Amino acid sequence: FQYLRDLPIGRKLTLLLLTPCLVVLLLSGGALLGFQIKMFRKDFARDIRSVADIIGTTSTAAVAFNDPKAANEILHSLQSKEHIVSAILILPDSTIFACYGRHSEAPVIETADRFVFREADALMIKPVMLEGKQVATLNIVSNYRAVYAGLLKLVGWMLLIVVVVGVGVAAVLSHWLQRFISDPVLRLAQTARTVAENNDYSVRAQEESSVEPGVLTQTFNQMLARIQEQDEAITLAQHKAEALINSIDGIVWECEPDTF
Repeated sequence: FQYLRDLPIGRKLTLLLLTPCLVVLLLSGGALLGFQIKMFRKDFARDIRSVADIIGTTSTAAVAFNDPKAANEILHSLQSKEHIVSAILILPDSTIFACYGRHSEAPVIETADRFVFREADALMIKPVMLEGKQVATLNIVSNYRAVYAGLLKLVGWMLLIVVVVGVGVAAVLSHWLQRFISDPVLRLAQTARTVAENNDYSVRAQEESSVEPGVLTQTFNQMLARIQEQDEAITLAQHKAEALINSIDGIVWECEPDTF
């Protein structure tokens, strides 16, 4: 805090104006980042569910006609989704009917749709239905962290650019605005320094148009006027005293006998 106290008034005002702007930008950026993370999870889950619906619908015939080749071709269409690591179709007896990618974990069979974010990836479980009967279950494993990292990188760069540009604009505006406060004070300080160095109480501060600096300048000039009047009165009194002393010395000299 001692460093802040020793700063010139212009820098203090600039810092005073910049600090709230920077805090607002950081808070806004944090809120935007949190919103983007929340929307990412929601949109990612919706996208995987849509993909699972399409794969489940198109693979129904392949499962019904016991055509693993066709089912594998359908699953391999997921290559267009780079974040999808693997996908498998599991029959009700836990037999893997078709597979895409390296699916190293145990198959999961459930009777309802379920999507879950896990520590390293995300799992989508989709029952494949035919005439109201579950004929297979689709498991899709996706690497959401890669997409998440790309999103964070993009949002991070956007926030960095916004903060840098915002701080730059705020710095320029604060430097321009603080002059309306600091310049009158600095001119007043310069006038006080001139008076102190030269003992010249006839100097007057420049009149300011704004309210508070104008009142301060008028009060300072009134103080200088009173000091000048008092100084002139003291100087006049000193001159009168010196003249009186000189006249008394002359009278004493004329009264000495040796002078007659």
